Amino acid sequence: MKTGFNKLFFALFALFVIFNDELFYAFMYVTKIQLMSGMKGRLAMVTAAVAYLLMLYDMVTRRFSQRNFWQIVALSMILVLYLFTGLLYPHGWEYHYYVAHLLAYGGLSIPAAYVGMRLARGGYERSMLICLPYYLIVVAIVVGMATLTGFSENRILGWSADDNGMNYQSSSYFMSFCFAYSAFYVFFLNDMKKNAWQKMISLAVVPLVFLCAVGTIVGGGRGAFVNLLVATAFIVFRVFQRSTGKMGIKYIIMLAGAITVMIYLAVHYGIFDSAGALRVAGSLTVDEGRAELRRLALVSFGKSPLIGHGVGSIWWEVGFYSHNLIADILCETGFLGALVIIVTLAIIFFRLARGSKVNSLDFFLLLIYMGHMVHDMFSGYWISSPALFLVYGYVYGKPKILKWDYQLH
Repeated sequence: MKTGFNKLFFALFALFVIFNDELFYAFMYVTKIQLMSGMKGRLAMVTAAVAYLLMLYDMVTRRFSQRNFWQIVALSMILVLYLFTGLLYPHGWEYHYYVAHLLAYGGLSIPAAYVGMRLARGGYERSMLICLPYYLIVVAIVVGMATLTGFSENRILGWSADDNGMNYQSSSYFMSFCFAYSAFYVFFLNDMKKNAWQKMISLAVVPLVFLCAVGTIVGGGRGAFVNLLVATAFIVFRVFQRSTGKMGIKYIIMLAGAITVMIYLAVHYGIFDSAGALRVAGSLTVDEGRAELRRLALVSFGKSPLIGHGVGSIWWEVGFYSHNLIADILCETGFLGALVIIVTLAIIFFRLARGSKVNSLDFFLLLIYMGHMVHDMFSGYWISSPALFLVYGYVYGKPKILKWDYQLH
């Protein structure tokens, strides 16, 4: 196969891993197929199989570095510990839910990290950014249809008898992620060389910025709304940071126009009076149910503060994960493990933040990283975020990772 085709295929696959959840639930929503146990796991296993074949190819052709090898070993040990912890606790519904979660999400952690490692070699940036709009258009339109249906009926998108997994929480987060990626594309990739077709597709991304912002708000997800604010603040900061000369004036005009349109839409259509927006306003600071889960996680941490109760133990110690990354890792790994994880996450952030100043792919991955970190602080569980493992593979797969002044590719 030609090199160009190889890069395009891998870029499409990498974006599929990033948008794995969004594409799955969008497909279920469009087809009206009832969500059943094991469906998400089967998709994860097929995706993982493709990644493992690519990894095997890299090993055979000696493109798999020693650094990559130790990354995979570290992740494998975490997954083994995760499964081993489940064997130590009494079996019941928790164990089955626990293993199902591992297969549906944890099974993608190593393949996702490998995709990040491959991206770290360089040479995929243009292919990734050319393919990005196609994923954004599909996900934003389908999920936007779901959230706006709830908005038009002045209700929050909820569960139903023929549940397809698209509820207020998932739709809100999907919209907030797509908002960040669409805004990034509009503000920072308009000058990328494109042919006529690519320029037309780029224009289609512009209205997605507004659709996704509206969808995030009316969806009713608290963490999604926070991610909307974080992504907006960071993109605005970068717009002003790059605001020099004629290009800077162009950026500022685009930003002012976008803010004006958003204010008009919010006022004219009563977006901030919607059921979803009122839910966010009423529970942004206090959520008694999840506050209790976090309290239980911290109480459990107090029983074994140094090493915790084992990776995955939160399911038994609390009865479910606590919907907060810090509380989860404190309960599971104690102070020592949490310190290692937090330092690792901090290094990832600072490296991507530095790289994002001059590298569009680093900027894109930074938005992915921040979005999924916010998700895991409000609603998610760390093993449910393959995108975080992809970013981990990307950052730690680069050469000379221990030097803070690394050279950008």
